[in-house]
Parts: sequence; C-alpha cells; structure tokens
Amino acid sequence: MKIYVKLLGSQETTIEVDPLDAVSSVKKKIERELDIPCELQRLVFKGSPLADSSSLSDNKICENSKIHVFVKKTTSQNTTQQTDALWMELKKFLCKHFSEADAEVVLNNFKEDFKTTLKELSLDDLERLGHYHLERMSGSGS
Repeated sequence: MKIYVKLLGSQETTIEVDPLDAVSSVKKKIERELDIPCELQRLVFKGSPLADSSSLSDNKICENSKIHVFVKKTTSQNTTQQTDALWMELKKFLCKHFSEADAEVVLNNFKEDFKTTLKELSLDDLERLGHYHLERMSGSGS
C-alpha cells in the first residue's frame, strides 16, 4: 500500500509499505527517500507519536494515510558540557567510596548500562517519562 510522508516545511512524498511493517522499518524507508537518519526521525500519525516496535496496522495506518515526520535536534555543545559535568560529579562521588581505579571501573560500567537503557527506550517511553516529571514538578510547586 502507499502512504504519504510529510516533512515540515517540505513537500509530501509517497512510499510503498506493508500494513505489517514495523514503524522502525518505515523509518528506514524514509531515511533512504529523504536522507534523514532513523534516529533523528519522530513519526506522528493523527497527532500521536508512533512507537518503533509497533506496526502500521497497530496504529490504524492504511492506504493513503499521511504520516508527519519531525526531525529531532542533534545534541548541542551545551548539552555535551552538561553531560561531562554530570560524569565528573558522579566520579567525585564514587571516589569517596572507592579507590580511584575502582571508581573509574564503576563509572565506565554505569555509563555503558545507561547508554544501553536509553537506546532501548521508545519515544512513547520518553514521552511518558517527561509527562511524569512535569506532573511531579507542577505538583510540588502548588
């Protein structure tokens, strides 16, 4: 079946898909067609973000449906500096409880686990996490 893909500020394009295709495989087709890396794509259908692991049919996407593609911003230098500051703080904390060498090992293992966990999160997971923290913040402010 064919679906329409609309990139903000750009023309619509048509791609050929199967209703059982996973959203992640549709992202690969969009990457080939529009030259946007999969990891930077956020697909939305009728206002709802599409989880990579779901299929088109799971999301009620059928012939001639239109999917909107949003491109995520790449990390900025400021974000990198904040991340580096976090790892340095964590290392300082670990050095209070471990030797320098052991603290380095624990930190590196934690970084790898953290990276793996983040990669496994879907956009839906991140959205739920964001809503949860926003509600917590607004609840504590009242």
